[in-house]
Formats: sequence, C-alpha cells, structure tokens
Amino acid sequence: MCADFARLGEQIKALEEAGCDRLHWDVMDGHFVPNLTFGALVLESARGLTKLPFDAHLMVTDPAHWLDQFIAAGANNIIFHIEAARRAGSMVREIRKRGAGAGISINPATPVEALESVIRDIDLVLMMSVNPGFAGQKFVRGSVGRVRRLRALIERTGSRAKIQIDGGIRETNIGALWRAGVDCAVLGSGLFGGGRSFRAAIRALRAACR
Repeated sequence: MCADFARLGEQIKALEEAGCDRLHWDVMDGHFVPNLTFGALVLESARGLTKLPFDAHLMVTDPAHWLDQFIAAGANNIIFHIEAARRAGSMVREIRKRGAGAGISINPATPVEALESVIRDIDLVLMMSVNPGFAGQKFVRGSVGRVRRLRALIERTGSRAKIQIDGGIRETNIGALWRAGVDCAVLGSGLFGGGRSFRAAIRALRAACR
C-alpha cells in the first residue's frame, strides 16, 4: 500500500534485486478497516513480474468471499483476520484446499490466546503492531511482549507457524522483535519512506537483527 502505483512494476523489480523475501499486499475494503486499497486484479497484473512469494493480507469484512479471486491472481499465502472470521478453522481448511498457505492476523487488542484452537493448523501468524488501516502509524508498545507470548504458544503446542510482524517496524525495534521470536518483518513506510535505496534499507534492517 506504500508503493508508488504509477511505478509499481519498477518498484517490484527493485525490491527483488534488493533482497526482499516476499511481497505483502494490503487488501482493504473500507469496512473492516477505514481505508480502501486494491483488489485481486492488481496482484494478477504484478504476478508475471517476479518470482517472489505474494502474501495477500485480507483486511476485509468477509474474507471467505475473496479467497478464490486472490488465489487465482497468484497469492501464495492468504492471511485473514481472526476478528473477521466466524469460523477460523473452516477458513484455514478452505485456503489449504485451494493450494495456498494459510495465515491469520491478530490485532493489538486481541489476546494471543484467541489463536490457540487453530495455531497448529496454520502456516503463519501476522501480528499487527499497529491498528490496521493506515500506513505510518506509531509502533504499539507491548508488541515485543506479545511476540514472546505467541512464540511460547507456538512452542507449547508444537505448531510450525512462522511469526510475521506488521506496523511501525524500524531499525530501532526490529532487533528486539527478532530476538523475541519474529521470523519475518513487514515494512511499508519504513521501507518506502526512508529516503534510502531499498537495498540500503534492507541491509540495515538485517544488520539490526544480528
């Protein structure tokens, strides 16, 4: 959502060359969150430009309605919000049935324990460290502790789920998050708005995790 959409193809190629691991697509419907971004056609148009995995982060009221469109468009992983899913386990099975990885996102106010019934069945957890809907927000205090609790839940249950963190990520906090158990950090304004090249920004972020 932070990309320059007039130069989307160019920026996708630059991110791949800079060492980005995957592309995270923020899909917002103007209902679940107070913002509107794009639909599956944007992913479809970009799919042929890169071999990077696509994560479709569905910040939408009815994620089940959009599964087929985003998987057909080339999403490798579908991430939906546990706050928007009436039957999270059923959603995970439907995603898997269609050949995609299943991820669940959790808002800052939602207890980590809400994931316990599905944690063994999912591929990743996207922990929001801001309230979803807008870029450039301040990192929510307490997110590092929430990551530790999530890592403990994953280890206790024997889950293989990876932990992603999304929102307000900078060099100043990514190291603590990584040490707490994060596997992957999602960056928007922290990558696109820093005034540095993608390569320099990614190198600095990785160095902060050593």
